[in-house]
Amino acid sequence: MVSQADIRKAMATLGVNSSSAETDPLTLSEQRVKAAFRAKALEWHPDCNPDPEAEDTFKRILLAYELLLAHAR
Repeated sequence: MVSQADIRKAMATLGVNSSSAETDPLTLSEQRVKAAFRAKALEWHPDCNPDPEAEDTFKRILLAYELLLAHAR
């Protein structure tokens, strides 16, 4: 089972605003998660970002996406 702290951390990683009622961890929608992931993926994908930390950051974004997507279902 995933804790609320893990969900909130994943939301922060993807940049999903946790103060909005729409993005409350209990009512998080797949559409909102996918949109946030797409935005971060475009910014941090190693093929598009020369930053040495891009690969690690992208991996964290992907893990957060998978966790939130599973939680939204």
